[in-house]
Amino acid sequence: MELRKLARTALLLAMAATPIILIFASLLAPWYGVTNKGSGMRFEVEYTLYEETTTANVFGGRAIQKMSYSNESFQAEHGNVSKAMAKTRLLTLAVLPCAVAHLMSTLYVLKRKGNLIVPAGIGLGVMAAIFVVPIFFALTLPGAFARDATPIANWPLESVGPWSGFFARGSDWRMVGDWGPRLGWYLVFAAGFVTYAGSFIFLMDWNKSRCRKATVARGNGKHPMRKVQPAKNLVSQPTGQGSVAAEDDGPALLEIPKKQLKKEG
Repeated sequence: MELRKLARTALLLAMAATPIILIFASLLAPWYGVTNKGSGMRFEVEYTLYEETTTANVFGGRAIQKMSYSNESFQAEHGNVSKAMAKTRLLTLAVLPCAVAHLMSTLYVLKRKGNLIVPAGIGLGVMAAIFVVPIFFALTLPGAFARDATPIANWPLESVGPWSGFFARGSDWRMVGDWGPRLGWYLVFAAGFVTYAGSFIFLMDWNKSRCRKATVARGNGKHPMRKVQPAKNLVSQPTGQGSVAAEDDGPALLEIPKKQLKKEG
């Protein structure tokens, strides 16, 4: 029993700490990517929250170029994309203290045995705040690409691209292009789901604790309940099978009051 309790405590702590790790990891991982390939060439552009990385593979040769969003050249060509990335970065950094607060409330409740509804409520609030970040990113990035009206490096398609939708795929007669979210975007979603799972466990434990306390309170007579009174002045009479029993709890006996027996006699 003690081992099971320790395992449950470790699980809750891990669920409270994991979102912090995932959010930190998302700050380093790519959030979005654009790829086009064909005819022995492949161009890939990945966007983290801090910089753009362009990788070109042309007939076996490979070249990588990184450019910060604060770079003047990038600002001139992709100023709106840079703003969208900056806003997403600020939102991501803003949810980190919320996730830390959830971890602290979990530690306090598990150590002090406080009210389980507190970390559950904080966790649900943090989950909602975390989910805002990737949703905001998905809603704002295509519009940012459209306002910049600047083609991606060696982009083969004219009518569709990252400006026409958050993720899709297209092709022309010689190359294929696709675009969509990358690892960092999914990591933030995962952080939200893990936070929800931990909060759900706290809610279940809180509900069990509340029901247990209510049961104990009823057993102590704090809640009015109809009490079964023991039968008095009852004797046993056979129901047609066997003889009269001396005890009053036989399964085949019919209980008749003594006064009624006297009248019948």
